[in-house]
Amino acid sequence: GIGVYVENLVSHLSNNVKLKIFLFCYKSTPKSNLENITWVELPRGPLFYVYALRKIKSLKIEIFHSPFSGILPLILGRKAIITVHDLVPEIFPKTSTLPSRISFSITRLAAKRVGSIISVSNSTKADIESNWKISTPIFVTRLGVNRLREKSEKNFKPQSKGYFLSVSTLEPRKNLRTLILAYLAAKGKNKDFPDLYICGGSGWKGEKEKLYQIASPSNGAIKFQGYVPDGELSILMSNCKAFFFPSFYEGVGLPPMEAALEGAPIFCSKIPSLLEILNDVAYFINPNDLKSWTKAFNLAFSNPDLLLELSSKSGNFTPIDFSETAESTSEVYYFTKRNQKTN
Repeated sequence: GIGVYVENLVSHLSNNVKLKIFLFCYKSTPKSNLENITWVELPRGPLFYVYALRKIKSLKIEIFHSPFSGILPLILGRKAIITVHDLVPEIFPKTSTLPSRISFSITRLAAKRVGSIISVSNSTKADIESNWKISTPIFVTRLGVNRLREKSEKNFKPQSKGYFLSVSTLEPRKNLRTLILAYLAAKGKNKDFPDLYICGGSGWKGEKEKLYQIASPSNGAIKFQGYVPDGELSILMSNCKAFFFPSFYEGVGLPPMEAALEGAPIFCSKIPSLLEILNDVAYFINPNDLKSWTKAFNLAFSNPDLLLELSSKSGNFTPIDFSETAESTSEVYYFTKRNQKTN
C-alpha cells in the first residue's frame, strides 16, 4: 500500500547525497535515523497544512512531493509533484468511501496545476490520460518489490500443510466474495481439499462480517488471518500450494508480485495492471467469472504439472529494486525543478 511505498522510497532516497530532504510528519510518527533526512513535526488536522506551507517557505523548499494527498499540491502548483497510485474512487466509486472520493476530487484538481505527476504503473498512467485529459507531464516510476525478502521470519510455521493463499484488504474491490464462492464450489467436489488462508485487515465497514458469513459453510477451512507481519507473510507465500488474487482493479497489485518473488504459483485477475507486470508469470482469470475461478481452484488442487510450471515462471520473475524506484523518482524532482525555470 501507500505506507510501503513511502517507507521504502524515503529510505532509498536518503542515499542520494545530492538531495536534502525534509520529511513532514506528526509527533507520533515513528522516526528512523536516515542520512540526508530532516524530520519536521507538524500538528494534526487542518493546521497541518497551514504549518506545512509556512515550513515550505521558511525552509526554502524547492520541490514538494506528496505521495497521495492533493491539498498542498493544489495550493503550491508547479513546484509540487503528486503520486497517483490508482483511480479507484473515480473508476469504482461504489467501492470507495465518501471521504476517499472527496480527497480524490482534490487530487484530480491538483493534477492540473502541479509540475509533474508520478504514476506507479503504465496502467495507471493510461487511466489518468484517458480520464483526466490533462497536459501535466506524467512519469512512470515502477515500484520495487523487496519488502518481504528483507524481513523473512524463519521461525514461523503455517498451521496447515498444503494450503491456498490470498492477500488483500477486506473490501469489495478486492472481489473476495467471488474467490470464497469459487473455493466452496471446488471444495464441495473434492476430498482432502486444502485450506484457504485469507490475509489482510478490514478496509470497508461491515465487509469482514459479510465475508465471514459467506465463508461459514467451509467449516473453518477458510481461515481469515487478519493483518500478518511481513516476515510471516513471506513464509506463507513461499510455502503455499498456490496464490490467488481476484481483484477487480489495481494500480499495481503488490501482493501477487511479492508472491511470485517467493516462487508461488500465481492465479490472478486478468486486469491491465497485473498483465503489465505478470504477463509471462501468472494464470489469468476474468475477475467476474465465478466458474473460471472454481476451475482455477480445481486445477491448483489436481494438476501438479501446472503448479510446477507456474512456480517455475514465478522463479524467473525479476522485479525492480526500490533503489531504482528512488532513482527514477529523483529524476522527476530534477525535471520539475528545471521546468519551473523554463516556464
